[in-house]
This record gives sequence, structure tokens and C-alpha cells, in this order.
Amino acid sequence: MNAKRIMQKLTLTGILGVFLMIAVNGFSYCEQIKVRVIVRVANVRENPSLKSDIIGRVKRGTILQTDEKEGEWYRVRLPLKLPGYALPGYIHESIVKEVKEDVPETEFESQEDLRGISSMSWSVGAGMGYSAFSESYYGGGLRFDGSFNCKLSDKFGLSLELLKFGAPVEADPEGFSKGELNIIPIQLSLQWHYPLNNKISPYIFGGLGYYINSFTIDKGYSSFLEEDIKNAFGFHFGVGMDYIISNHLAFTSDVRYSVVKTEGTWTIKAETPVSRKINDINLNAFQFGIGIRYLF
Repeated sequence: MNAKRIMQKLTLTGILGVFLMIAVNGFSYCEQIKVRVIVRVANVRENPSLKSDIIGRVKRGTILQTDEKEGEWYRVRLPLKLPGYALPGYIHESIVKEVKEDVPETEFESQEDLRGISSMSWSVGAGMGYSAFSESYYGGGLRFDGSFNCKLSDKFGLSLELLKFGAPVEADPEGFSKGELNIIPIQLSLQWHYPLNNKISPYIFGGLGYYINSFTIDKGYSSFLEEDIKNAFGFHFGVGMDYIISNHLAFTSDVRYSVVKTEGTWTIKAETPVSRKINDINLNAFQFGIGIRYLF
């Protein structure tokens, strides 16, 4: 009987010992895991969700101690320079990398310093696409563009774009004769982003533009006729999406509609030239494009 009790006690002690070893090893493993921020500025959130409030921002190279991992999120500590005080939060796995070497975690002066780091970022881009005018006498053509972008926050951004597109023009009895229309818009857009995760960020945008227009009349008309078009202001709106490829590269796509109205003149070449104004030239255009953006 005593031997049986002794065996039960030994078995129970062994089981408790195994659980204790697992717990100690697990705790030691969590203690050893540190992560380094690999993007320019990383958001630390209150809960493991992109919709959760941002409690602080940390810069590239920051070393953070992790407590555990919940799905795609590390639970990290933001140690402030106060004895025994650390601010808990979550950071996504896509913007950090685990470090194995024994490096000290980064300390922060105060929570205000964490919130004071600006999330503003810059990028430049280039792309191409297709443009189609709403006017029935105008055809469609390729669009080329370059852009300079400023991300003001997680939600808002500004974009300054230089585009170029054109189209063949059929003879219009109330407008241009046969020829080629070319437009260079300079567009300023305000963007509102709605990130789905750390890679995909759809957005809507709208803004104003100045349109530098030119028209080249067909050679069959140029011997006796000249036609010109004026530059004009217009506005545009659309939707787009950014897909983050790496820390410095993103794939972009957009669909937009431009609303522009201008006027022009035609002149009959003769000893006494005759000129008339061409009113209400409609340059409204539907466009889509794709491109690559370099993130600083």
C-alpha cells in the first residue's frame, strides 16, 4: 500500500515537474525574443488590429522586447525611462524582424515622445495606362505619368502628378478638324486611405489640375487651315490601391475621371485671314493606370 502511494506521489511529482519545465522554457523563450523595426516608422497599436488606436510610433532600427505572439501580431513592451514602467502594445509581423543576438531594447523618454514621431512619408512613382475621352469625335490612347507623393498620416495623403495622354480626332463640324490632340495635366490630389492590412491600402481621391493642351491638324487641312486649343483648369476624382511589395517598393493602380472644358480657334489662311472661336470643347476623360512607387 505504501509502495503504491509512493508511486502515485512520484508520478504526480514527475507530471508537475514536466509542466514546470515547459512553463519555464516557454517563459525563457518569450524573454529571448526581440524584434527590430524594419520600416521607416512603425505604428504600435493598443490591440492586435489595424483598426485599433495607435498608442505610439517607433523608428526604423528600434529594438522591442516581445511577450507573446497573437496570430500576425507581436505583443511588445515600450519601456519608458521610469523605474519598472513599460507601455504594452502590439506591432504587426510584417514591419519587424526577429533578432537573435543579445541587444538591449530601446528605451523612450515618455509616452508623448512615442506619439510625437511623425508618420509622414514620401515617395515617387511612374506608370502608364489608357485614356478614353467622353467626346464621340475623340479616340483613346496611352497615358504616361510621374508622381510625387506625401503620406500625411495613416489615412490621408497628397499627390502631385504630371501626366501625358492624347488621342486621334475625327472631323467635328462644330469643333476641330481631323488631327491629333495631346494633353499634359498637372494634377494635385487629396487621398483618403482605408488600409485593409499592412500590404493593401485602397483609397479614394480628388483634386484640381491645370491642363496644357495642344492640337496638331492633319496635313490634309494644314495648307489652308490652322486650329488651336487653349490651356484650362479642371478637376478629377477616382479610386486607387497601393500594394506594398517591400520596404521601398509599392505597386499602384488607379481609375479616374477628369472633367475639363476649354475653347479654341480656327483660322483660314488667306491674304485676309478669317478666325472664329470654337466654344465648349469637352475634354472629359476616363482613365486607368498602373505603376511602381519608390518609398523613402
